[in-house]
Amino acid sequence: MDPGFAPPFESEVHVIASPSLSAGDGWVPDLSRRLELVTPSHTMQGLFVRSFQAAVLALGEGDQDVLERCRQVWAQHDTYVDSFYYPSRLQLEVLDVALAPLAARHGGASRVLQLLGRRCVRDFLASFIGRALLVGAGGDAKRLLTQAPEAYRIAVSSSVHSLRWLGPNHCVWTMHRDFMPMPFQEGIIQGLFEEARILNVTVLGRQLDTLEGEYDISWR
Repeated sequence: MDPGFAPPFESEVHVIASPSLSAGDGWVPDLSRRLELVTPSHTMQGLFVRSFQAAVLALGEGDQDVLERCRQVWAQHDTYVDSFYYPSRLQLEVLDVALAPLAARHGGASRVLQLLGRRCVRDFLASFIGRALLVGAGGDAKRLLTQAPEAYRIAVSSSVHSLRWLGPNHCVWTMHRDFMPMPFQEGIIQGLFEEARILNVTVLGRQLDTLEGEYDISWR
């Protein structure tokens, strides 16, 4: 596996699979509904598109048929500029092509989606906005989570986020109008804590609707 997928230390961020869909099942057919709902007004920054490209290419290495079909999707644009916005549909079209074969090779669809999310957030945190987020948090989980939804909204313009605090070390992050499958967002949250070097974190995702999920996050 591409070394870019390895966490910066032995991960102590625990992602618990949602009871709504079993690991490896359900997410491939779920994509068709998301593709029906996405519109041209739903966009994301080019940084996320390029990072997603690199992650899919790494996981799909050796499967030339799948990679060529993915490249045909990306060829809709000549280039991807980090700060420009592009249709969110691009990621869903690539997943529609690649998720099933990648899942067969890498331990199921949930596992693949989490790996993709971790890679994308790692690259985002290396950007100017991402570095500012990490510096502002200073290794404090609560400060990190307080700031993260706004940073995410800048990167993915269609999404709406809210935080509900249940205690000093426990919150629920709800994502509305969110076009990426739930395990992808679990990977985003997992990677966020890994890059911030914050340990002993548990993430539990719950799918509320096709485009809405909540993530129960706690740490000690």
